[in-house]
Amino acid sequence: MSSSMMIFNPAAEASTYACFDRSTGEQVAISEIDISTPTVSCRSKQTDSGSTPTAPSTSSPQQAATDPLAGRRAINLARNTAVALNGGLGQYRPGSCMFASAMNNPCITRSDSAGIVFTIPGGPPGWEQSGEQPTITTVVVIAPDGRSVVESRQN
Repeated sequence: MSSSMMIFNPAAEASTYACFDRSTGEQVAISEIDISTPTVSCRSKQTDSGSTPTAPSTSSPQQAATDPLAGRRAINLARNTAVALNGGLGQYRPGSCMFASAMNNPCITRSDSAGIVFTIPGGPPGWEQSGEQPTITTVVVIAPDGRSVVESRQN
């Protein structure tokens, strides 16, 4: 009896995004990750006129390339900070928005050069699944690069 094994390598097709400052319309980044924030919007290059991405200009601080992973790092750090401030996962669960993308996230109440502000609803384990209202609101400010906590407080 012979056995055969099929081996294949899955291939993912990356989408390239051109990202623009909303206030000036200047291109600020090229990324394979949609890094949309309240100050930056991204358009898939596949839906553009077929042009090839060009490197972003870095002639001024406003035009510096944006770190495409800063939003994801910021969400993770803010969520972990809120859990620690509120007694750990045995006592507290942050709202589901803290497990979502940074794009159009309702927990992000501000994102600018001063940092990313998260207003995080939370409560005891199961609060959200049982349809209850949050019992704790935690505000965490993360540095724009997503690497450090600037401020945190509970309401």
